[in-house]
Amino acid sequence: MKWIKRLFLFLVLFVVLPTIATVALLKLTAKPLLNALLQSRVNAPAEVKDVKVNWLLTRLEVDGLEIGNPPGFGGGKLLSADRIVLSAPLKVYWEFKPYLDLDIDNLYFHFIRRADNATNVAVAFGIPYTPGEVKPLEFELKKVFAKVNVNTLKEVSYWVNGTFVGMNNDADFTVEGVGDFSNPNTPKTVADFTIFNWHIRNNPFLPQLAVLLQKSQWENLTLTRVVGTVAVDGPWIVFVKRNTKAYTVGNVLFAEIYKGSRYNRLTKELDITLALYTPAKVVVHVTGTADHPKVEIGGISLPAVGNGLLPTSKGGAATNPVGVLKNATDETVKEVTKTLNQTVEKVKGQLKGELEKVLQKVLEN
Repeated sequence: MKWIKRLFLFLVLFVVLPTIATVALLKLTAKPLLNALLQSRVNAPAEVKDVKVNWLLTRLEVDGLEIGNPPGFGGGKLLSADRIVLSAPLKVYWEFKPYLDLDIDNLYFHFIRRADNATNVAVAFGIPYTPGEVKPLEFELKKVFAKVNVNTLKEVSYWVNGTFVGMNNDADFTVEGVGDFSNPNTPKTVADFTIFNWHIRNNPFLPQLAVLLQKSQWENLTLTRVVGTVAVDGPWIVFVKRNTKAYTVGNVLFAEIYKGSRYNRLTKELDITLALYTPAKVVVHVTGTADHPKVEIGGISLPAVGNGLLPTSKGGAATNPVGVLKNATDETVKEVTKTLNQTVEKVKGQLKGELEKVLQKVLEN
């Protein structure tokens, strides 16, 4: 039985005690170690306020992460988070597969791209980029809360809620989806998204869009809700399951992108069918690329004669056509419809040119 005692003593001295000592040391030094790693790898001010590790090394909590902007991008923060928690089950030790849960509380992210194509992210983290002349770009993500569950890279689910500010826009958003990221070259994911209170302010495309939709001059536009589902399949972003619908104040349908529309992130190829409501329904098919979109007007559906949407005037005052046309003869209604259809054909050419201009301004960012 002596060999059993010796084996036990050996395990205690050379396995158990060193493991406990290592974990204890890691718990005590986690914060300075992580700060040293950040300062050595990040070309910007970076620190964490606290780091907590459990005894089984299956839970890591980082509190008060803050990374500043690198030199050449002004002051302020690039990234911060109140709390990041990474946890994993014990089976990761023997299966050697990624199983984990990630929780992020109150994340802030500030992206800046200069005219020379350098970004604060690339400079701070040493990511290669190609210098060139581009349009400067800047946006912020604020008050972002996220939950990610990884049951191997083939089964990833996520939920993100936050606020986007930038490019003359601000909006609240929620995204919830599932994905397969086992092949980094062809990631696949499907996500439901909702955008709330999307404010578009002083955007250069708004005046053109106002003319296009026969509205008064716009300086601001508010979409109270945008609801849809998108799938990412390799380089393609595809609108799936349902039409994506955008509403304005009063729950009025403003526009919708039809199911099956798609965009290639690599080639910038477009194949999108959408409808604008002016209040007449204008169906538009967009092809070409994001740099050079081509627009075809598929059709314009006019409000029915006599439904109150075709105003007439009498003595300079607008009246409801229901009463005016109620007793009209069939011949009169036919003439009105004929005149409207002729107007539609004239408007199609104007819509095509204006829409191409609007889309170029929207997509150039």
